[in-house]
Amino acid sequence: MIGETTGGGAHPTRTMPISETMAVSVPFARSVNPVTGTNWQGTGVVPDIAVPAAEAYDVAYGRALRHVLSVTVPRPVTAEARSALAGLPAGAQG
Repeated sequence: MIGETTGGGAHPTRTMPISETMAVSVPFARSVNPVTGTNWQGTGVVPDIAVPAAEAYDVAYGRALRHVLSVTVPRPVTAEARSALAGLPAGAQG
């Protein structure tokens, strides 16, 4: 995951109407990690690569493009990946 720590909403909810124009979202279950026996409610999930949310797409795209350049692909794909990578902000180019 690339970006910021998530908000920490782990429990599934159901929307319950309380009037014709209003509804409330109510948790009805608890998510549990089978390994730890805990969940991420209120703490969130910490990203593997922490960057501000506004930069997350460019950083992820840059990493994907660098991967394409590290494997054997047809020459036009390599050229397109290099061009796209050059167009990203400097911090996302890696």
